Amino acid sequence: KVLTYNLFWWSLFGIRGGQGGSAGKLIASNSRSMPFDFMAFQECEQAVLVLQDAGLADWYDFEHASRHICVAYRTSVWRRLSYGVQDVAEDMQAQYYGKRSAQWMRLQHKEHNGTFVFLMNHHGPLPVDTGGVCGGMATAFNLLKLIHTHARDGDAVILAGDFNSGSSAITVMEMQNHMHRAYWGRVLDGIDNIFTNLGQSAIVHRENLGTGGSDHDALSLVLELKPSHSAPSREIQAHCGRSLRDVDFSLEGTVALRTRGGRYIVVKDDGTVCTHSRFENSSRLIQRPGVGSNESFQSYHGAYLAMQPDGRIRTTFENISAAQKFERVPHHDGTFSWRASNGNFVAAMPDGSVMAVSNTMDSQTKFVIEESVWEFAIDHTPDEDMCCAMCQKR
Repeated sequence: KVLTYNLFWWSLFGIRGGQGGSAGKLIASNSRSMPFDFMAFQECEQAVLVLQDAGLADWYDFEHASRHICVAYRTSVWRRLSYGVQDVAEDMQAQYYGKRSAQWMRLQHKEHNGTFVFLMNHHGPLPVDTGGVCGGMATAFNLLKLIHTHARDGDAVILAGDFNSGSSAITVMEMQNHMHRAYWGRVLDGIDNIFTNLGQSAIVHRENLGTGGSDHDALSLVLELKPSHSAPSREIQAHCGRSLRDVDFSLEGTVALRTRGGRYIVVKDDGTVCTHSRFENSSRLIQRPGVGSNESFQSYHGAYLAMQPDGRIRTTFENISAAQKFERVPHHDGTFSWRASNGNFVAAMPDGSVMAVSNTMDSQTKFVIEESVWEFAIDHTPDEDMCCAMCQKR
């Protein structure tokens, strides 16, 4: 039985003094019929206070990481084998609190020696749905890399936490390509999540336990564990054909749009869409097919390109709307144009802006699609810039 719970510490404990032990009482009331095996806390400064409020301090051992995340496990049932913590993302300057970590613990069942669990707890980067300074794809990779590095074949993998990324964000969508999204909450389109390498059939019960004084819901998940499970595959080949002896896996599907004049469409951190003379990470876009020849584009931070009322193209984190749908028009010379919902074609303007203002197709509205592959090295350390772990293959 697993719990993930963002405790809203600065308010619940810092301002309200714990509100009479409300978070602990919520945990205690939901432990009577079946105790939690594992608890993953975010915004947690002292796990022992929460466990004392629950009357469960003697039942659990816990680890507290430096970036206010804590994991606890029931000592009468589980034996800890190993533990670690590593930075996996970093907030953007617009809402900066620092780097973001994931802590992991590998455990063995004391009675059923063949049952192993790899538990990981994560509190994701801000702003919400961006994936932080390196984007959602990189955050998802760094989480998966930790699992690949430290979990072993046969482990039941459980990844829980407040991802600060909801259902439509790239971090969560990419995680779902590799792990089963077993349960998620209601806050901000599901930023609280529990992922596992177990299938749907392993889920026995899931429940939203309420807030207990936090601004997040406490989520409970019961899984049926068997002696043998499989971690996410370690052997995924890059489509570029390169031998991946030093790379865990590659993430593909990004494209770059280049004008006939050699300038690339880029998405700035403030959401502005413009053109730039060279390719860079902010040139990467993810194509999302729609109905017929319609499609949408996401930046590597997860925001959608959308036409504004004045025809200017910017990005938005809102759900798909007509303003985010573009009709693709192929040309005989191998280039493409995109017609926006106002009937005009997207054009690269002389001043570097990108706008849907041209009602005819000319050189400004024609773009070349360059496909690319995200490829990641595995030998970076937490002290390095996380973005430096990524290299481009086109």
